[in-house]
Amino acid sequence: MQPPPDLLTPLQAQFGEQQGMINQKMQAEFSQTGDGVVTHSINITIIHNKVKYNAAGQVISAQVKNGKLESFIGYNANNFAWYNPSNGKMELFMYVKNGQMFMREAFINEAWLNSVVVTEYIKSGDYVPGKRGFLIDGKTNNMEINNATFRGKLDIGTNKTGERIVITNDRIAVYDDKGVLRVEIGKITGV
Repeated sequence: MQPPPDLLTPLQAQFGEQQGMINQKMQAEFSQTGDGVVTHSINITIIHNKVKYNAAGQVISAQVKNGKLESFIGYNANNFAWYNPSNGKMELFMYVKNGQMFMREAFINEAWLNSVVVTEYIKSGDYVPGKRGFLIDGKTNNMEINNATFRGKLDIGTNKTGERIVITNDRIAVYDDKGVLRVEIGKITGV
């Protein structure tokens, strides 16, 4: 005997106009062509003060279409937590809250980042102070780069006081605290 292709398991509680529902659905189907889909979904709905919320859910599915297998796992929630039970206690190692992810540690092979805020520091794996590697300290705003190559313009100093050193491939210029050029080496521009 074959199990039914769809299985729906609802559970609900209600008090007055407040209501909570859990729906679990399991579905498996294949066609004569060999295409098919298997899905397990859980959805939690809450009605509170006459407003219906699709509060949380999970979908796990796999499908075969034209001989190609695809799988999918999706979650609907504003908070996620991952725990490691390997040491005998539930240790939180990753957490997502309202779109922000917090991880204890991560090894990332390659990354494209649009924006980074450094609250502690970034350093190279081979960093040795004064010898090799680099360190960017987010607390002290200090940076150390050993054996660096710069291309283009390097502006050292502050624009607020005017004191600065500007280094390009053909010129070094030193400005005083009023922004007046005091020393120029290489290509002389006078500005």
